[in-house]
This record gives sequence, structure tokens and C-alpha cells, in this order.
Amino acid sequence: MKSRLSNLFYFLGCVMALWVILTHQGIPDYLLPTPQQVGTAFVQQPALLLSQTVITLSEMGLALLFGVGGGVIIAVAMASHVWIRRLFYPLVMASQVIPVFTLAPLLVLWLGFGIGSKVVVAALILFFPVCLTLFDGLSRVPQQWLDLATTLQASRWRCFWQVRWPAALPFFFQAYRWRSS
Repeated sequence: MKSRLSNLFYFLGCVMALWVILTHQGIPDYLLPTPQQVGTAFVQQPALLLSQTVITLSEMGLALLFGVGGGVIIAVAMASHVWIRRLFYPLVMASQVIPVFTLAPLLVLWLGFGIGSKVVVAALILFFPVCLTLFDGLSRVPQQWLDLATTLQASRWRCFWQVRWPAALPFFFQAYRWRSS
């Protein structure tokens, strides 16, 4: 624990030093303000900063809700019904070819500069890994487990919640794992 905390302080110190160095290299203040200017803004305009923080957090929350919620709904539907899988799986896989950031200008044109375009871009970034990894997890449940649940007369709903969903949770959380490569 102590090692992690000292590493965090070392990292923050390096970031702060780099920030100070970069601000003294001729970068305009409107692109990269000095740490002193940022500190002054925190003291002088706390209401503005708080209102902007609330807006940012609401955008993040909506994107998380729509991206993860949509991914879970589509993944569960594809794993539960063959006809939904045949309809959506090719579309989800084909959409992986198009980078989300190339759609951003179109989304800004369609939805404007407001909260809608930001939420949709962030939700799309979240949707695909959640949908694909959860569908993979729901599809890889060992058949013996499903057979045992059927033998024990579990309903389809109970089989999902007590066998398939717990078995797929590692795949679901793998969608959030940060990869360094």
C-alpha cells in the first residue's frame, strides 16, 4: 500500500513538473494555463467550476447508462434468441470496422454541439466492448451447467439469472479492463 501511494505521489509530481515546464515553453495560456492560473480560477470561480463539473458528470452518467445498458440488452437478447442474433450480430461486428471518432462530425451535424452528440459518441465507445464480451460470455456457458439446471427443473428465467449471468460476469467486467497494448 505504501509503495502504491509513493508511486502515485511520484507520478503526480512528475505530471506537475512537466506541466510547469510546458507552460514556460511559450505555449499560450488559453491552450495550457499555468498551475497558478488554474488554482486562482478554482478560488475565484467555484460556482462556474461546480456547474461545469455537474454537466460533465451528467454527460458521463448518461453515456454510461446508454452504452452499458444498450450493450447488456443487445447481448442478452442475442444470446437468448437465435433470430435476434442473426439480425444484430453481423451489424455489431460490421460496425467495429468504422472508428467511432469518424462518426463524431456527423453526430455533431445531426445532434448539434450540445449534450446529445457527446453522450452518443461516449455511449458508442462503451457499447461495443460491453455487447461483444458479454455476448461471448453468455455463449460460452458450459452445456453441462445448463443441462443440470434443466434437470433441476429451472425455468428459463431462473437458468439465466442463476447459471448464465454469473458465468458471464467475468466477460462483462473484462470489457472495462484497461489494456496497455
